[in-house]
Amino acid sequence: LKQVLTIDSGHLVIVGHTEKTGTQLQLWNRRGMYLTSLALGLHLHQLTRIGQSHQWMAIDSQAPKTVIFLTFKPLRISRITLDISPTIMMALPWGYLFCDAAGQMILLDRDFSPIGGIQGPAGITAIATSSPHEIVAAAWDLDSAIGTIHHLNLQEFDLDIIF
Repeated sequence: LKQVLTIDSGHLVIVGHTEKTGTQLQLWNRRGMYLTSLALGLHLHQLTRIGQSHQWMAIDSQAPKTVIFLTFKPLRISRITLDISPTIMMALPWGYLFCDAAGQMILLDRDFSPIGGIQGPAGITAIATSSPHEIVAAAWDLDSAIGTIHHLNLQEFDLDIIF
């Protein structure tokens, strides 16, 4: 068992994993009735909700620069390849943000076209937004064991987007 995800108000998915079949999804209704299961044939981790209730994104464990987009209703799987191996990813009102362990961030619009890239602090452990153009990043320095909070205003970077 890796994750339990709510799809909508009436359904949830239990995400499991085996080496042979990869990631497996078990669909249940809100009354605890098992509906079906699906073996994806991909090894996914870090499933992250995209704004819509039936859409998720995940990182392919066997190809760490590949992000998989899952739509549960109807079932669709698509993939994109990035220049980085993301450790953090999130959906934003205007697109997607992907960040690697070194703090390099790639921003894509809703059609997966590049908006640009920025360099954030290394060791980012969490990202949140305070507005559509402001990102708050928490970073942890393993050498000094000190955590820091960084505020990034995307309007100050040379990006292909108007906020």
